Amino acid sequence: TKGFSGHILFIEEDHYIYPNAYRNLQLLIGLKPMKCPECYAANLSPMDVNFIGEGWDMLVAEKMGNVGYSFNRTVWRKIHTKA
Repeated sequence: TKGFSGHILFIEEDHYIYPNAYRNLQLLIGLKPMKCPECYAANLSPMDVNFIGEGWDMLVAEKMGNVGYSFNRTVWRKIHTKA
C-alpha cells in the first residue's frame, strides 16, 4: 500500500457487510467531491439499525455510523498528526 492513494475500507471483525458493499462504496466515493467536498470518509452503515438490507434502492450520504469507514492516505496522515 506504500504508493496507493485511493480509499481503504476498515471494518471491525464482528461486522457483516452486504454483497454490494464495494459497489456502494465506489458510488459514495465518486459522489463525495460533488455532494460533500468537506467530507473526509465514506461509511457503509445502514440508515436504520433495524434495516435488514432488502428492498432499498438508494444510498444515504448524510449519516454517521460505525460500520465500514473508508478514507484515503491524506485523511490517514491527518489522523496521524492528531495521534
